[in-house]
Amino acid sequence: MIHKIIHIALRNILKNKGISCINILGLGIGMMAVLLIFQYIICVQDKR
Repeated sequence: MIHKIIHIALRNILKNKGISCINILGLGIGMMAVLLIFQYIICVQDKR
């Protein structure tokens, strides 16, 4: 079952390369922003 889901997901990613690239890039940038914000908050709290 999982194999079929992964196969369908990969087929859709390869079918819509441009949209998939934008979505994956946006997800990566969003995750990086959250990590940087958490790191900044921890750094500011350590200075107190």
